[in-house]
Amino acid sequence: MKKYKEPALANIDQKYKIQLDVIKKKHEDNPEHYVNRLEAKYIYIFAIIMALKYKLKPVESKKKAWIFRTEGLKRDEESETIFKSLIFSFKKDIKILLPENYEEYYSIAEKLANAGMERTLKLLNSSDEIEKMILVESQKFLKN
Repeated sequence: MKKYKEPALANIDQKYKIQLDVIKKKHEDNPEHYVNRLEAKYIYIFAIIMALKYKLKPVESKKKAWIFRTEGLKRDEESETIFKSLIFSFKKDIKILLPENYEEYYSIAEKLANAGMERTLKLLNSSDEIEKMILVESQKFLKN
């Protein structure tokens, strides 16, 4: 039986990694700022959610940069489950979750994260937008 190796790093387009680093640098003196409390994997997952929610076209990285180690997903069962669910919901083929498809799986994740990262970074850079989004989503949740 062939052993398939999962990639060690999750990638994103370098321009988004640089923009994220700039936002983090801007708030480095405030450890309580939400951008400093969010792990990169959560930002990545949120970018994928944005791409799916707004039906954005997946975007290939022009130059790859790693954003987090994939082992971080393995240690967080909830995040890993959400991540897998998002990729499956895009691909609509359960086989994408098989180890022999790791390369395609992470390629899809990267392209979706790239597609949603512009909106995600805009939100991270604007606390007013984050607060509005939380209020709007909370109201929707309370109505259901």
